[in-house]
Amino acid sequence: TKNYDTVIELFKNKINNLNLDENLFRKWKNKTIIDFINMSESINKQTNNFINNVLNYKLYQVDDIDFIKTLNFEECKKMLNELDFSNCNITRNIGKDE
Repeated sequence: TKNYDTVIELFKNKINNLNLDENLFRKWKNKTIIDFINMSESINKQTNNFINNVLNYKLYQVDDIDFIKTLNFEECKKMLNELDFSNCNITRNIGKDE
């Protein structure tokens, strides 16, 4: 699409209107711990994690299991509410037909 503002607004609305509950949060948290264990074996995944933390949350650290274990439901909701969409970038793949 060339309607980038529309895409950003749709994305923001989706994030801001998530139907979160504690059960879903616990499932996400357990999956994240498993993903972290798998990620720890790849330097590229660790680097991507660091970059995402800096860009999205202004956290200058790589997530670790302790951070994930201590994260609670209320903190998670707070982080989602504090996401900054003022500096967005939309990328797209250009295929053979374009």
